[in-house]
Amino acid sequence: KVPVLHIVRDRRDVALSLIAAQFGPKTVYAAAKRWQQYLRAIGAIKRSLRPGMLHEIRYENLLRRPEEVLRGVCEFLGESYSPQLLEFHKDATAYNGYGAEHRNLRNPLMPQNVARWRREISPGEVRVFESVAARELTDYGYPLATPAAPLREIERYYLGIAGLPAKAVALLRNHVGHAEELQLMKVRSRVIFGHPLRLLAGKR
Repeated sequence: KVPVLHIVRDRRDVALSLIAAQFGPKTVYAAAKRWQQYLRAIGAIKRSLRPGMLHEIRYENLLRRPEEVLRGVCEFLGESYSPQLLEFHKDATAYNGYGAEHRNLRNPLMPQNVARWRREISPGEVRVFESVAARELTDYGYPLATPAAPLREIERYYLGIAGLPAKAVALLRNHVGHAEELQLMKVRSRVIFGHPLRLLAGKR
């Protein structure tokens, strides 16, 4: 099995990025549910690996103590540390596709991104998120900001459907995602049938 590097970030901060992105959940409730699924998958991977095959770092520590964290990553991977690792933002490579999601690759690490949720998520949304993912947050050492009482059934039902219109609109606008999916379909057809399906009108 290959070594696994697991980066953990406060999901309340991740929720902000996902909601703003062209893909992923569009409400903090959906983001909390997605995080639970993600952590279950990571848990299964952890149980399948031999000791020493997984290295876990915190995104917050990477922003606050980048050299220390990256030295640990390099040691885990058997590589030498170089200060150039922190100069990724000077790379002039042009990234195709999701321009808005890639724009921060042009910036150095941004410590101000730690705990953005305290400034940008409403108290009600924090309560919803923590009501769903309280155990996962505390298991990873992220303190709760609310009592995190379980949501009532009617609340879960409403929150489950509240983000569907926004999700549908995001999917329709995600032209990059449509192009990527079309390319994946062509690749799969070549693997399965030996040739790409003629998916474009007028080509047979």
